[in-house]
Amino acid sequence: MFLLILITKASINFLIILPLLLLLQLMLKYMNHISSSVYHKIGTFAFCFLMAGIFIVTGIPSILTIHMDVNISFKLFDGIIPYYEQYVNNVFLFMPFGFLLPLLWKRFNMTKTVFAGFLLSFAIETLQLFCFRCTDINDLWTNTLGAYFGYLLFLVIKKWFPRIVNKFSSNNSVTNKTSFLISHEIYVYIFITWFVIFFIHPFVSDNLMNLILNLNAG
Repeated sequence: MFLLILITKASINFLIILPLLLLLQLMLKYMNHISSSVYHKIGTFAFCFLMAGIFIVTGIPSILTIHMDVNISFKLFDGIIPYYEQYVNNVFLFMPFGFLLPLLWKRFNMTKTVFAGFLLSFAIETLQLFCFRCTDINDLWTNTLGAYFGYLLFLVIKKWFPRIVNKFSSNNSVTNKTSFLISHEIYVYIFITWFVIFFIHPFVSDNLMNLILNLNAG
């Protein structure tokens, strides 16, 4: 049931994000005369769906719930045996992130991918200082480990299916003349997803979720 609710909420938020993504694609095409491959566009949509899921499951604050609630745990490996499922979920949650980064953007090697996973997890743990969640150092290293495993999975897929992998990679190289949107494409997608989760999600997603649950109950 939890997985169903999570996927449903992520899907609802993705539908809100989708018009912004399409607008971004139009801006890239008509303002810069650049258009990504269909595979890359599908990959970026999957990336935004993933980010929506990550932001929802980690419980980052929204505009309606943000408040200072400092609850920090610096106890390394604390509770990792009795609550191992939580840490396993943390690893699996970030594996798609570590897989999609190098798949969609060639400049993300192993070091950059793992560091990006660390930064994303660190940002989430910092945001959790402003909501009911606990900021836990164990979440930080397990999320980072998940990004590392995701990159290893990417290497396996690249070895066996190099042509398919190349289809998903961005064809736009980053140069001094590259537009801001192209050179910072990944950050724009992350910001768009966070913007929807923070400002729009609390007003739209929960109401639609309640409607869907009521229809299923009926």
